[in-house]
Amino acid sequence: MIIKQIDDMQGCIFKHDIKNMPNRMLALTNEMSQLLKQNIPAKYMNTLLEVLEYIHMAMENKDYLLVADLLEFELKPLFKNIVGEVN
Repeated sequence: MIIKQIDDMQGCIFKHDIKNMPNRMLALTNEMSQLLKQNIPAKYMNTLLEVLEYIHMAMENKDYLLVADLLEFELKPLFKNIVGEVN
């Protein structure tokens, strides 16, 4: 489930397990890709793209605490709403 992938990614950040972050991010993006194939409601698409852009910028800047915050307070609630509507 996507929420577990988000939690795993946050776990890497909080444990300072930076070397495994790319693998966790890959697992998370694969999970998001599968969910997006289910035709998520259009009303979430702009928000999702914006959050992903912020996560990308934070990763580029190696601001991992910001990545963790974006995952917790932006991406996780967004996907909870999406999953609730898709299922």
